[in-house]
Amino acid sequence: SHLSTQYCDGLRGIFAVYDPDDPLKDLYDVDDETTIITLADWYHELAPAAQNDFFQTGVVPIPDAGLINGVGRFIGGPLVDYAVVNVEQGKRYRLRIFAIACRPFFTFSIDNHNITFMEADGIEHDPVEVQNIDVYTAQRVSAILNANQPVDNYWIRAPPTGGAPAPNGNPNFDPDLTRAILRYKGAPDVEPTTNNTGGPKLLDEQMHPIAQEHPGMLGSGDPDVAIVLNIAQPNPPFFDINGISYISPTIPVLLQILSGAKQPQDLLPSEQVFIVPPNILLQVSIPGTGA
Repeated sequence: SHLSTQYCDGLRGIFAVYDPDDPLKDLYDVDDETTIITLADWYHELAPAAQNDFFQTGVVPIPDAGLINGVGRFIGGPLVDYAVVNVEQGKRYRLRIFAIACRPFFTFSIDNHNITFMEADGIEHDPVEVQNIDVYTAQRVSAILNANQPVDNYWIRAPPTGGAPAPNGNPNFDPDLTRAILRYKGAPDVEPTTNNTGGPKLLDEQMHPIAQEHPGMLGSGDPDVAIVLNIAQPNPPFFDINGISYISPTIPVLLQILSGAKQPQDLLPSEQVFIVPPNILLQVSIPGTGA
């Protein structure tokens, strides 16, 4: 649990649920804790101070480093050992990629390998073979790696996007240092010498869920309750939802309810709580206003 920007300074991890009836399980051989990959940003300044600077100046904090499985480097910093993902030639691995960053998104790739996208945010998709996948904060993506290349070490890359690196931004930040090592069984314990050759990136238009269902009740009936969330930025750097900018509550919402709050007007206004009855079809719309 965390409040506000504590997430940026605290312990960050993942909770994986393995489906024994995965409809795509025939596409891979290995899916365990060794194939979990986390992508994160790291700041040398504590988050509350960085947040205050942002509120006062409107300048978005830039990370000092990007991390893969909790490890990364920054300009002029120690040459810490990169995280290693071990594979065996001829096997297929389901990589569960989690973006647990505070702000930037990451472009994930593995040198000299294609990866097959097959799941996003818990929803299985028609497989798509690509070489790069953009993974945004709080997004979960699965991709199949076929370990079909010569036994060697290969760079895993996930450069963050969101903020200028040196020399115009954070002097510590080099997005290209956000790396890990894919090590084939039998390869020497050394850093890779491979190059990033680019290649096709996964596009939104290629993402097709296997189960083509409507949310909630099946069919196209009208919702019981419809909520519209209008996003605007009348007072940068703050955003509003329906004309209200969120402010962390002095009293948690659940405690307010336990203390007798029954209606939305009884709760602190900045929380903008919607109270809906159970067992309904709820429609939430977020218009693309370009805010």
